[in-house]
Amino acid sequence: MPKEHFSREELVDFYNNQRRSVMGDQGELKRRFFDPNNDKVIDVNDPDMNRLVGKIDGQLGMLANLAYFIEQEPIPDNIEDIDKA
Repeated sequence: MPKEHFSREELVDFYNNQRRSVMGDQGELKRRFFDPNNDKVIDVNDPDMNRLVGKIDGQLGMLANLAYFIEQEPIPDNIEDIDKA
């Protein structure tokens, strides 16, 4: 059964873990798909790169929403309330 209530500390921990994940994905993107000699994308049409960019974009959107709700008082009682904003 999914957890229905999250403490502020749990949400902040989740936010920090997700932020570290995004930073790792951004590092992978740079290592795998950018030419370090001229700092340009190697192949803009690479499907693996586009999937990773989409993943990062989705994570950043979720992090922005989560950060907004962490700053609100009172914090939402459940994760569904985050989607209602």
